[in-house]
Amino acid sequence: MNHNKFILSPISEILKDVATASVGIGTGIETYPLCDYVMQSVFLKMTGSQEQKMKCICWELASSDYEYRYFRFTQKRLGECSEYSEKREIYKDLVKQIQKNDTSFVSLTPNERNDILSKTKLSIENIFTDSNLLIWAQKSYSEFLNIWSGVLKTHFANDKDNLFTGINGY
Repeated sequence: MNHNKFILSPISEILKDVATASVGIGTGIETYPLCDYVMQSVFLKMTGSQEQKMKCICWELASSDYEYRYFRFTQKRLGECSEYSEKREIYKDLVKQIQKNDTSFVSLTPNERNDILSKTKLSIENIFTDSNLLIWAQKSYSEFLNIWSGVLKTHFANDKDNLFTGINGY
């Protein structure tokens, strides 16, 4: 089974859905108790989706490379793909598979990394702007902007061993 559509679907769609669903709720203080429930549910949905995407990526790689299948599913098994170390393993697997099929590939260019980071930030900003999510979580959104301001393209997808380097000890 080809999981490409699911793998390539942005997790940000979950945030878009909750922003759209919360439009009719209002923005008064009476809506704040709902915020905790909604945000916890969204967090669980997003993390679950990410874990499933990681597993699907492994399955797709294993479908076309039997050596990888043997290694990943018998020699070095992954858990639920919820930990950063497991995500990093899958990232390394992806890079190895790309390099196996395209020997000229080394890593993403600085412009490609910058483009991914810019699009990600813009997507989140667009979802939160003029939504209940921004009103409910102003402090968290400010913290996000503060943390994001310290993320540089040199921190992201910089080599074949780490998806993130130099951020929060990774």
